[in-house]
Amino acid sequence: MYFSTTGNLRGELAIWDIKHRQLVTSWMAHKRTAVTCVNFSNDTKHVYSCGQDAKVGFPTPMPWLSVFSYTTRLSLPPLQVIVWDWRTSTKLALLSGHHSPVVCQDMSLDGSKIVSGDKDGIVIIWNAETQRPVQVSAVEDSI
Repeated sequence: MYFSTTGNLRGELAIWDIKHRQLVTSWMAHKRTAVTCVNFSNDTKHVYSCGQDAKVGFPTPMPWLSVFSYTTRLSLPPLQVIVWDWRTSTKLALLSGHHSPVVCQDMSLDGSKIVSGDKDGIVIIWNAETQRPVQVSAVEDSI
């Protein structure tokens, strides 16, 4: 099968069967906020989505968070990349650490790393298996 995934301004994700031109499934992923990026994992088992919503409260303590240069924003809940089992619309994991909307996300060719970037130019590289960050960088605008 050939699948595509889309997100909309209402926060819904959808999986499409391209060959048969039909909707396979859809679900509310980001409550009342736009989906800013959505991608399949390389094996198409999972969907990674990002939105403009912030989840309520902090997840488990994140000792690596001190690497961020913008600790003054820690009063805000972290924004996240959400990992989904799209066949059941089940949330599998939250990759938490961004403090401005996540606008892009992708996976390495071998599937071992996930990279996400936010509006403030913070890029986080995640270990796909452990779902922990392995590198955090601030990207300067080169234009």
